[in-house]
Amino acid sequence: MALAKHGEEISERRTANGAAIIYEYQHPQANGRRRKTDMAEKSANPYLLSPEELKEAREAIRRINQKCEERMASEMTLLCKWEEHDKGVVVTALGFMTKSEAAKITGWLASAQILSLDTYGGFIVSCGYLFISERRVAEGLRKYGMHEEALITGILRDRQAERNREKERALQDALAG
Repeated sequence: MALAKHGEEISERRTANGAAIIYEYQHPQANGRRRKTDMAEKSANPYLLSPEELKEAREAIRRINQKCEERMASEMTLLCKWEEHDKGVVVTALGFMTKSEAAKITGWLASAQILSLDTYGGFIVSCGYLFISERRVAEGLRKYGMHEEALITGILRDRQAERNREKERALQDALAG
């Protein structure tokens, strides 16, 4: 009984002094003297926006989502299966499709990365899939023609050559500087 009373006194003193940790098993809190009304307000509106600002923010988010969905439905990508083996990598084309269809097939959640393929050099390899941008496919078709294997191999070789040139430039810059 005395030990329980002692623990209660310690927690009361910590609370009265505004301690960030009141109980040993508790994570630190920004303010030890939180009121229930403050916590209820924060959970209902965690960003402390006025109702008008909250409505505007939700509308802006809705517009952004709608624009992303429209782009995902209209922009195209070449989707390939990427399989790594002991002897190398096997790439199999699954089809040229909208980015939305590709995301559904692969279970890809990061739509923004698919929408900005060209900022990643026109490629993303993730979770056993290779996404190739429409621009890269168009360049490859002009260079390598319609044969699937030649097209994909050529596109990948071109990207590797670009990366090697980028590394050489960076090395030359480092040696010159």
